[in-house]
Amino acid sequence: MARMPKEEKKPTFFQIICKGFNTEKLTVPRKFLTHILKELSERASLKLKGSSDYSWTVNVTKTPKGAVRFNGGWQEFLKDNSLGHGDFLVFTYDGKMQFSIDIFDNTACHRIDDKINPNSNSSSGDASVQNLSSSESSEFDESIEEEEDDSCKDSEATCEDNISEDSEATRTESFKSNFPHYNDT
Repeated sequence: MARMPKEEKKPTFFQIICKGFNTEKLTVPRKFLTHILKELSERASLKLKGSSDYSWTVNVTKTPKGAVRFNGGWQEFLKDNSLGHGDFLVFTYDGKMQFSIDIFDNTACHRIDDKINPNSNSSSGDASVQNLSSSESSEFDESIEEEEDDSCKDSEATCEDNISEDSEATRTESFKSNFPHYNDT
């Protein structure tokens, strides 16, 4: 039996879209910068995984503190792909400031958009989608309601909670216990 060649593992990072937190610009995680610093340029190309038809160019800026951000063009990418609060994006670095992106919606399901047209106002992106007949649709809706769980009901919570958790994390990190389990030097 012949072995399949191992697929090259490319560096990845993820972001959860939080309204007002990363909808204006996206900050690349600091640890991820080791993968892109040698090739860092003023622009990056974003495309959806599995779709070679469209790509989006975003401006890349580096702050005085060393953070790298996607800004100009980022909002267009979000809008063109109907991305909103709670959507989960996995960025795979393909090299030369090109990223492939997998999208998971707030139901934790992988979203596949085969034919997104950024110039279209259609949110489905696929003209070949056929509507269910009304009887099939109501049966489908009932089966979904029966199986629906509460795992994403909190996805409407604001990111302000996450931001306040950052300040709590800072206070937690500065706490020094009189009875440490390990020595943090």
